[in-house]
Amino acid sequence: MLLAAVSLAAGLTACGDDDDAGGAAGTGDAGGGVSIEHAWVRQPAAGQTNAAAYGVVINGTEDEVTLVGASTDSVDVESIQLHETLMDDEGTMSMQEREGGFAIPAGESLTLEPGGAHVMMIGVDPADFTGDIDLTFEFDGADPVTVSAELREIGTEADEMPMDSEMDM
Repeated sequence: MLLAAVSLAAGLTACGDDDDAGGAAGTGDAGGGVSIEHAWVRQPAAGQTNAAAYGVVINGTEDEVTLVGASTDSVDVESIQLHETLMDDEGTMSMQEREGGFAIPAGESLTLEPGGAHVMMIGVDPADFTGDIDLTFEFDGADPVTVSAELREIGTEADEMPMDSEMDM
């Protein structure tokens, strides 16, 4: 019985989140096997009232989970939606809200990226974006995961999206 308790305690210590081990900004773990890596937010352009968030959602559980939403207390937003980017037969890209969220099978990941799936913050003031943004990703099938997302200025190499196609919103 004592050996089982020691083994359990050692296992729980090893499962601590990345912040416990000095993890990088933009990484978070709910302790239940779902984590977010490389989280970042694109600085909204002057005069724009939307901002997008990206990163990699990793489902380390044995069950499918669904990313169903996100929230933040770091900046004022009118709403936050999950968006997907679609391309029609003419090659025109458009964004739309992803009703029902994004299912992530057990052991797989979802990449949130420019030109693809992303978190859209609607009704923001660009002046509020002065540093990293705390984001909480919400799931069906897992606990929420909060991360500190790096704020990146428009035009940085990691911010680039293919510009050879039109985008309608």
